[in-house]
Formats: sequence, C-alpha cells, structure tokens
Amino acid sequence: RAGGGEKKPLGLAVAARATAILRSLYVDAEPHQFMARVKHVRIWEKVPEAAQAGALSSRLTTKVDISWDQFNPLKAFIARHIGRYFKMDAAAYGENRLLLELLRTLHALLKLGFYFSSELAPLLPTLLGLLDGRDDTVGPQDKGSSGKRYRRKVTIHVDTVAIMDCKLEVCRILQLLCDVRLDLRLSRLLALYHDEFAAGLWEPSGEQPHEQPRDSLGGTRGKLQAIGATMRALVVRDDDGAGSGYARLEEGEGGRSSLAERTMAVIGAQDAARSREAAFKKLFELLGFGATEMLVGVLMDLTFYEHPQLVSAALGLLVRQFEQRQKLLSTTLHSQLLVKPLMVSTYSTFDELLRRLSQLASRRKLYDDELFETACLLGKLVAHCSEESNSDGAELRSAGGFSRTRTARSRAGTTRTASSRTDHTEGKYLILIGKGYTAVGSDAVRIELADHRPPRPGERLQLEKEMYSVKTVSPPTDGVVEVALDRPLKVVGALAPELQIGGSGEVWVMLLCQSAGYNLDMQVLLRTMGAHEAVLQLLRLPVSSAPLPSELRTRAVLRAVYRTIKALVTGFPQMQSDLVPAIPRMVEHVEKDLVAYDVTPTGCVTAILRDNRAACARVPFSAIHKFVQLAAKKQAPRFLRFLGEICRPAGVAIKRNCQLVAQALGSKEEALLLFNSTEGMEERAALIAARDLETNPRGKLAYHIEAVGLLGTLVTGINNPNIEQMVRETLPMDDVVANLLLPDLPTPLVVSYLRLLDEAYLVTAKPLVNDLATRDFMELLSALQARIAAFVSRIEAADDLDALALDADSEEAAAEAEETDLLLGHVFPLLTHFFAPPRDAMEDSDEAETQGVGGLSASVLLLLAGYEDGRDEPFLAVCRALGETTASFRALECAAVLSDPVPVVDCLRALASGAFATLGDADLGTASSQGGGLSTIGVTVTLTADKKEAHPQAE
Repeated sequence: RAGGGEKKPLGLAVAARATAILRSLYVDAEPHQFMARVKHVRIWEKVPEAAQAGALSSRLTTKVDISWDQFNPLKAFIARHIGRYFKMDAAAYGENRLLLELLRTLHALLKLGFYFSSELAPLLPTLLGLLDGRDDTVGPQDKGSSGKRYRRKVTIHVDTVAIMDCKLEVCRILQLLCDVRLDLRLSRLLALYHDEFAAGLWEPSGEQPHEQPRDSLGGTRGKLQAIGATMRALVVRDDDGAGSGYARLEEGEGGRSSLAERTMAVIGAQDAARSREAAFKKLFELLGFGATEMLVGVLMDLTFYEHPQLVSAALGLLVRQFEQRQKLLSTTLHSQLLVKPLMVSTYSTFDELLRRLSQLASRRKLYDDELFETACLLGKLVAHCSEESNSDGAELRSAGGFSRTRTARSRAGTTRTASSRTDHTEGKYLILIGKGYTAVGSDAVRIELADHRPPRPGERLQLEKEMYSVKTVSPPTDGVVEVALDRPLKVVGALAPELQIGGSGEVWVMLLCQSAGYNLDMQVLLRTMGAHEAVLQLLRLPVSSAPLPSELRTRAVLRAVYRTIKALVTGFPQMQSDLVPAIPRMVEHVEKDLVAYDVTPTGCVTAILRDNRAACARVPFSAIHKFVQLAAKKQAPRFLRFLGEICRPAGVAIKRNCQLVAQALGSKEEALLLFNSTEGMEERAALIAARDLETNPRGKLAYHIEAVGLLGTLVTGINNPNIEQMVRETLPMDDVVANLLLPDLPTPLVVSYLRLLDEAYLVTAKPLVNDLATRDFMELLSALQARIAAFVSRIEAADDLDALALDADSEEAAAEAEETDLLLGHVFPLLTHFFAPPRDAMEDSDEAETQGVGGLSASVLLLLAGYEDGRDEPFLAVCRALGETTASFRALECAAVLSDPVPVVDCLRALASGAFATLGDADLGTASSQGGGLSTIGVTVTLTADKKEAHPQAE
C-alpha cells in the first residue's frame, strides 16, 4: 500500500518471491504435516464417515490442532490465477515465474491436506490444460508448430526452461493427486463393503452367501483369502469387456427348485449386478483425468522436451493412469480394518507417536532434547511390541509379562533345532525411562521419569552402557525418584560432557525388561502403518568410527533404532522381507561400536535374515569374509551366530553358504577359538569355574561355544566330503570325545560338541567305523547312559512334578528344562543315528539315499567281535544298559516326555533293531514323522505339543 491506502500492483518478480516466502513461512511449516498419503489402516466404525467426508483419511485421524480454513483465500486466488493460462509463452518470463511459485504452493497445500475432493475436481481441467504444451509459443513470431518449445533456451527475451519447470510441477501435483485419489477411492470402496456387510450380503466368515467353495484352510487365514478373492473380482475387469467383477458374483446359482424361482433369482442378480456396476463406475469417476486418449497424447508430447526430469515425470504419470485398478486392488488387499476397541485405541496411540517420530526422522541431525524424545518414542514402540494380549484382545499386559499368548514365532519355531543358546539378548530389551542426575563414583541417582513407572528394587538399570541393580527406590514426587544402585557409577571409554567436571551430571537411565515374545498383532499393525520407514530414516544419523564424547547421545539413539528394528522383525517374515534392502546400511554400523547390552547391529541383521532362505542365499562372499575377519579380530559371539544363521536358515542348510563360510574360516583360522591345547584347556576350565558364560555373555567362553556350534552347523544337513574333512581336521574325533567326557562342561557347550560329533562322524556319507570302535567312544556311550539314568532318578524322586513344572522361573526348573532339551534334542537323536538298522532295512526311506546312517552299531560290533580279547562284551553291556535306561525314560510320567515322545520312541526302535531293547505295546505301532520309522534321522524333529493356529499374516 502507498500513502493514503492506495493499492499498487507488485512487480511479477516481487510477487513470485513473496509467494515463495509465504509458502516457506506459513504453509510448509509446523504444525502442518504430510497428509497426502494412503492410510492402509482404517477403523471399521468410521469407514462410512471417511467416505462421506471427501477428505484425506490422514486429515480425519490427526490429533494436531490445525485451522483447515486459514488458506481458503490463498486457494481461491491460486485457482483464479492459474485459470487464466490456457497456453504459455516463453517470452512472458515474469508471469511464468509467478505461475511456477503458485503451482509449488498448490503442491504444498495439497501435500498438507488442505484440499477436499470437491475443491480438487474444478482444478483438474486447468492443470491438464497447463500440462498440454501443444499451443505454447516461444516469442510472438512463433506459431507453436516449429518445435522450438521442445528445446532448452534461456536468453534475455525468452525462457523455455521456466515453462518446462511449470509442466514438471504440474506432473508432480497430478502424481500427488493420484495418491489423494487412491486414498479417497479406497475410503469409498470400503464404505461399499461396509454397507453390504451391514445389509447381510456378506457372511461373518468373509464369504458371500452364494455357493462359493469354502476355503480348506479355515480360520482367519481362510477369511482373508476369501475377502481377497472377492475384492479382486470387484476391482479387476475381465479382458472380454464384460464389466467389473460385480457381474461375476451372482453366477453359479443352479439347483433351484423351479424354473420360476430360478428366473426371479436371475432377475434379482442382474439388478444387484447393475447397481453394483453403477456404484463401481462412480467410484472410478472420482477425480478422473478425463478421456484417456487425450491424456496419452499430452503426456507423450512431453517426452520430446529436452528436460530429463519432465520426461520421467510424464512417463510415471502415464503408468499411474493405466494401473488405477491394479493399484486400488493392491492397496485394498494390504489394508487392515480395526474392529476391537483395544486395537482402535492402540492405533490412535501409534498414529500420534509415528507422526512425531517421522518429523524427527526427517531431520538431518538431532540435538539435545530431540535426541532424548526420539529415544523415548522408539522405546514406546518396543514396549508395545513386547506387550501381549489375551485370546480375545480385551486385556493388554505391560511389558515384561510372561503370559503364554499369541506371539510372533519364527517359521522354524515349531521344530527342535540344535542351538548353542548363548544369545543372552533373547527376550530382553532396554527402554529409556528418564533422565538421571548423578556423578562418577556415586551410587545415588535422582531420576526424572519420562512417562514411565519408577524402577523397582531388584530390577536392572543401564547408565552409560554399564548395568546396575536397584537397591532402594524412594516414593515418586512430581515424577522424580531417588534410586540407590548396587555399586558406584563408573564410565568405560568416552566420558560424556555432562559427567565431566563442571557438567550437569545428566545421564540417560535405561530399564532392562523381559518378554516371552513379541506381539504379532502389534507388529502387523506397525508394519501396515509404515513404522519401519520412519525408523530406518534414523539410521542416517552421522556418527564417527570411534565414540566421541559429543556424539554419545546420538549413539544411544542409534542403539534404540536397532532395538526397535529387532522388535519389529523378530518372528515376522513380511517385515523381514521389507527390511532386507536396509541390511547394507546396517552392516556399515557393525564396526562403529554401537553395541548395547540387549542389541547390536549384527544381531539385528541376524534377526532380519533368520529363517529367510531367499535373503540368506543372496549374501555375498564379501560380507561373509568381512564377518569372519571381524570374528577373528574381536572374537565376539554375534559374528559367528550370524554365519551360522546364513548357513542353515529355517533348519535347512544352504550348501553354497556352508562352502563359503568353510572357505573363509579355512583362510582365517584365528576366527576359531577351540582351546585344544593344554594351556587352552586350563584357560577354559578357569572360565567355566568363574561362570564366565553368565557374567560375561559376550566373552571368550560364549565365543568358544559358538565356534564349536558353527563347525557343527557347516556339516548339518549336507553331504559335502570337503567340508566334513575340514571339520574333522579342525576337531578330530578323539578331541571331541575327550571334551564330552569332561565333567562340569556347560550344557550349551555339550550341545555343540554332541551336534558336531553326530553330524561330522555319524551322519556322513562314509561313516568312520574304526574311529567309533574305540574305548573312548564306549566310555562316551556309558557317560550318556549315566546322564539319562541320573535324569530318570531325579524325576522319579521328585515329590511334586506338577509344582516343579509350574514354577518355571526357578533355577531348578530351568536346569531340568535345559537337561530335557539336551536329552530329547541331541542325546537320543545321536543314539538313534548310531543304533539305526542297516541300510537294507531303510531302503524305502528317503533318508537312506541322502544320509550316511544305518548299521553303525552293527559294524562296530562286528569289528570288535573280530578280536580274541572279548572287546565286544563291554560294548554289548553298554548297549543293553542304554536300552534299559531309554525304556525307563520312556516310562516317565513327565510332561516333556509325554508331549514329545518321538525322539525317545525312535531311539527305542533303533535299539530294538539290534535286540538291545524291547518296545512296549504303545510304541509298536507308533508312526514317526519321517520315512523309515526314524524321525530323528532328519535334521529337526517336529514337536506335537503346539497345535495353536499361526497368525494369518505370519504365513
């Protein structure tokens, strides 16, 4: 305004800059947030409301206080101004620049959800007209047909690049509008389904009441497949032009009692089909781009411009135009409808949490309280994934509960696998509960809680990467508690500036929690909401190779990121597949000291690859070689655990990976810590006496157990003489047997040695009978018989087996469970392989062709009987004792034996084949799970106790 209020027009250049400033300061600014995205999660009760509103579902569910009418005058001005341009002239430099800024502002308003569908429809003809450059000119003398408009030309008189940039912005607006349109169409399609469901046209099973064949799978998975098949019929047209799938839903109505009834049924079906067809056509008329032929001509014309981004955008828009139906189908099949009140409330919580997390993740760097807030948000995601609901979803346990409810399980979770069980992080996670104020050398901490309960005496806290136990806790006062630790605070490595002299004394307090498993319902919901996308963005936070005091908080956030990824992927194959492309970025962090008590980058990569054979098969040799080098350098169990996982995912070996790992280990022998020298045996004995496996779960003893287990993994389930020979040279049988005869060996180490003995010396293409016909091996058989007998005696002497089973948290129960797993999972299968009948008795078994099992005990007995000094008598005595002890074990009234009798029965059958045992009447007709009557000849044994139906989206 000039003096006296007189209005004067601004210059076009000034107006363009003013528009850009307006957009940056007021439009594309907080609290406004990205809204133009398809929401795959919908609340069932609000489906009709969302369809009628004509607004983005993100806008309808947001809790952010936004004045949606504040930009109405700006939207009206944009519509009026761009409506003046039915063609563009490269000589109108100022007008083109102003138009470009207005289009960018329109894009921002659309992205932030300020448009209803009713407001977008009038804009479409104008936008499509701007996109059409066939009438554009380059100066007053140009007729528009010379082709000059295709070339890049910038002079003081004309600027064709500005026109190209305007058309590129229009393409981006239309691409964004396609996303908006998809979200609105999905809302309307779900509303149609909601209305039909309410009218009784759909059965509760998810099928229509017509004579469609019922899915043999049954259960929830069958319902999902039935709905998916019907949605595919609704969305996809047939090639013969017979209309949408609605016309096909009424077919197959035969079997009527009279011609009149059949005729009326056909008429009714035709009316319903026409009604549905009309509704479906109206659905695709929403925000349509008009005649496809005209749009194709406009977009193909844009491909001639000398502007690579414009050409790419035009082709992308062309693809979106022709994939509308398939895109809607795919989006519908990946949508999740929430019915239970618990899931609805949880969704609202997640929506707000992920909104804030996405805002933080979009920044290049985080500072101070932003880092703390990010770690808190990630901790809440982990806590929700670790919570478990009961069968009807009406109740939610807090993190750390141990209810036996539906949790995420791996696909190999129903098989007994040979695991060394040295991973102390299983079922444990840390979450940030607040800021503590203390000093180095002090055992007192004042904690300002961050929306979390106070710690309890006996719980464990992590401060500056060190674990402490809580001795006492004061009553909370205004969210502040005083905590006494079991020992003074110490810091190893880089010291945070807050703990240095003159600092604030601030530390982040992490609480160690436990869970029986991750809740698959929460994992599915978070995946559908795209939580992993926001979490992965945080991996871009910059950190140096070695810890620096100034970046310790950033490192804590990265550890929280890996903790969250582990919670999202564990036992959830779909999420594992989604995160496979992010593995290279995680591998870059392996050497950046991001190790926490409960998670590491390597452990997170292992969780993503677990039981994922397709991903494991694509692991390059360079990655294998790198992890072997890291294992040799740091001797951390997690590196060997990773190598073992990629060799045998889902319990089935990948021969290529086994060969590559064996090759890498052969060139880096220091990666194997075997303690096979005299000094090594003494060092291991000292570690065992000091209980190093419990006090230092990432120490030498744990690494040694994983090394022996990895050697066993390399020869499990494959027939490769080269690898077998490498393993035998690394650990000769005499050393293996000698180690198994040592007393007080940790159970995980016994498991590893038994597995290696079984796979490298018994289940082989060419069994080593001479090595088995030794006094040491007979002593081992006698020791195994004594171990089984001792277990039988303890169970028979127990006063109350039910009380022992119920008190699962006691050390005694844990020890008995560990011993039971050892006997059923490893001892009895090894004995079965040794006493299995000869090959001619197994000729009908598939295992007879692939495994070197059968006739070992008979061959050993024949070899020993050839000596005149009666060497076969001690062997026969041990075999008979094993038969009696195994029969006693089979007779135990123990829950573990009764629920999983297959390994014992197979062992008895193998012993009975050599006349060393007698089968009971109940076991004579027992059918094993694999051919030949020996289920334990295979690598794994299927458990029969778990009959629970798997989660439908975990398949």
